[in-house]
Amino acid sequence: DVEAIRRRLDLDSRRQALIIAATHTHSGPDTLGLWGPVQGISGVDAAYRARIHEAVVSLVNRLVSSLQEAELYSSVRPIEMKGRCKDFRDPVVMNPDLAVLRLRSKRDKSVIGTVMDWSCHPEVIGRENLLLSTDFPGAACAAVEKESGAPCVYFSGTIGGMQSPDN
Repeated sequence: DVEAIRRRLDLDSRRQALIIAATHTHSGPDTLGLWGPVQGISGVDAAYRARIHEAVVSLVNRLVSSLQEAELYSSVRPIEMKGRCKDFRDPVVMNPDLAVLRLRSKRDKSVIGTVMDWSCHPEVIGRENLLLSTDFPGAACAAVEKESGAPCVYFSGTIGGMQSPDN
């Protein structure tokens, strides 16, 4: 998918690079082919995958045309994990740190965007859910976007696969 998207963009490979990263949710469509109707049968919806590609290409083109000088701010703070996230595997290893990057316009100091990184797997809703959901990263980013007026991106942190919601 990443290479297909890169091929569609008019990037100067000597000066420009496209890095695509994503978190996931257990309440989202199968984009890897692992969760089809039966084991061994892909669950990927080709039309949905094409819409993702088109959306990413369109977004990158729009963002490239609006580049501006920015200042980068960072912060790391521990979050109390009890009641929020726990490690369900041995050995128990917890990373309570919430890392935040915030980009502000050099021109007027307005927020351009926020990146959050926290080590908890987005699976709050549970296995019985059959609806699409952004899970807790969607709610967290929505709150940040409302406060800042700018986009927010969430990444599952360093050990997000071991740490799951404590619900």
